[in-house]
Amino acid sequence: MIAGGATRMARWWAITRLERTAVGSVLCEKWEECDSLDPTSWGYNRRLKGAEYMTPNEVVDYLVDIVSKNGNLLLNIGPRADGTIPEIMQKTLRQVGEWLRVNGEAIYGTRPWETYKDGDVRFTRKGNTLYAIALEWPEEDLRLTSLAGRAVEKVEMLGVDQAIRFKQDSRGLVIQPPAKRPCRYAYTFKLHIKGAVQ
Repeated sequence: MIAGGATRMARWWAITRLERTAVGSVLCEKWEECDSLDPTSWGYNRRLKGAEYMTPNEVVDYLVDIVSKNGNLLLNIGPRADGTIPEIMQKTLRQVGEWLRVNGEAIYGTRPWETYKDGDVRFTRKGNTLYAIALEWPEEDLRLTSLAGRAVEKVEMLGVDQAIRFKQDSRGLVIQPPAKRPCRYAYTFKLHIKGAVQ
């Protein structure tokens, strides 16, 4: 019984871990990307200039891309010798946290969709909801060709209370973004799809 339980735990915890590796497609099995805010070290590097650290925008885009491919992001921070976290890292973590307060629904507990991207948009799904996360703010209408032939019933934007206008044609879904941005980077459209989203 103990051996069986240990085997089950070992299988449950078996996960592919990658370090600073670009994954170019959705992986069937869950995986984890390990990286650091400091591109040169896993510890504190006092010689590193502030502009060389990963920015909050870069972290959010990185996180979204990884989750859209069925991955998790393990993000290292290198504390100083006295255990304190450098201010630039604190600021980045706080801003990523602000983004997750608005958009976390599209990250936590989601699964990958049949395709992970459509241009600068990444996809995650939960139930019959598909999340289209635009890594850049769409200055004009956003066209998602990967949704051609899908019946979209409603489009919302996380962090926005107003109705989002959209239309569908044979070439896909066209979304009219709202006038005001709900956050600083990576903007999530919540798409209610008729039928199963797999």
